[in-house]
Amino acid sequence: MEHPEEYELMAVFESEPDTLDSVADVPFYYNQSTYKYSNPENEVIAFSMTPSYNEVSFKVSKGNFEIANMNLQNISSLSVLSDNKAEKRIMLTGRNYILKVQLKPRF
Repeated sequence: MEHPEEYELMAVFESEPDTLDSVADVPFYYNQSTYKYSNPENEVIAFSMTPSYNEVSFKVSKGNFEIANMNLQNISSLSVLSDNKAEKRIMLTGRNYILKVQLKPRF
């Protein structure tokens, strides 16, 4: 899976990832990283990726209400479309689909 550098993902999600294997010698590519982001609309987005398995999942909630919950496999690429003060967007590409996800100003 093609993906942005780790620092680019931290910039988009404005947080450091929680990793499944917290051992220092496990490379980013082989680890599962979960980023948590809260946008101005108080929507909480938990985005997890495992590059070596080509898997991505995200869960979006606002308060106790779940807005979205997706688990995607066979992702060929993840890219950052926009990362600025007013807007944050990513794009997931698979064999038969392209999914564009807006994180800010709202999901």
